[in-house]
Amino acid sequence: MELNYIEFRYEDTKTPYEDIKRYDEYCHWLGLMYKYYLKPVTTGKIKMLKVIMTDDMENTKKISFGRYSSPEEDIYLYVAYDCRNFQNRSVKDIQRTSLDIIHNRIMEYAALNDINGNNFVESYNTITANNFLFEEKYLEPASNGIYTAQMSFKYDFQDAGVFYDSGVVLEIYKERQLIHKTTVFHSALRVVKKCIHYIKWEDDANVIIDYFTSGDFYWRIPVNGTIELDCIHKSDCRNIFHLGTHYYYGRDIAKDEEKGVALIKKAAHMGSKSASEWLAYPIWRKIWYG
Repeated sequence: MELNYIEFRYEDTKTPYEDIKRYDEYCHWLGLMYKYYLKPVTTGKIKMLKVIMTDDMENTKKISFGRYSSPEEDIYLYVAYDCRNFQNRSVKDIQRTSLDIIHNRIMEYAALNDINGNNFVESYNTITANNFLFEEKYLEPASNGIYTAQMSFKYDFQDAGVFYDSGVVLEIYKERQLIHKTTVFHSALRVVKKCIHYIKWEDDANVIIDYFTSGDFYWRIPVNGTIELDCIHKSDCRNIFHLGTHYYYGRDIAKDEEKGVALIKKAAHMGSKSASEWLAYPIWRKIWYG
């Protein structure tokens, strides 16, 4: 089995959350970076690894396991550290100290449980080599022989609740010259969490970026940068209905109520019960989707 989820947090049972929020968000942000750069790790039974810094090892929060989790599969590693030691220290110093403490705890656990720690080390080294700057090209560039398309993002922590989020940007080049740049997503978390799996050219003038993991929906971006949302299975009334609601509410695409309603009417005509109910009962539009 491979580790498929990793998370870092700061937990303080003595101090109000508002006083430690900054440090908890530091840990969470570092976890996003660490997970992004982490290559597959074979762990035996372990699926999830959560590392928690705390100033009160004797009163940590009780972990409850549900139907789809167990102590053998979901591992919680606590490490003692008082956030008051962070006071009057620079951002980079806090980042470095937090990452060192968490990474060392992971390596200690890996050694005790016969888990190869090389990929953990590589992830740590990448973050420190980049000086904690979380800015990357995403996926391999795609070329159609005329144009080349490349996605990129920047997601930097600045302070508690404040991030520099560039969104996900698509750049189109011709003969290495940038000819167009457009924002595909307004939050870089879409690629930080690796929700997008491919970028390719549909033809000489249109870039395709997949949307849902099911592969049913995708963005089409012409060389001029105008973004459209579309679906593969156009004979499926459910897909047409969901496409319509995305346009109507402006979710992951520029809001276009007229186009949204037209697509929903089309879905209803194709046999979608949900589309028919959406059209018949306007109040449901807010209950369901608003």
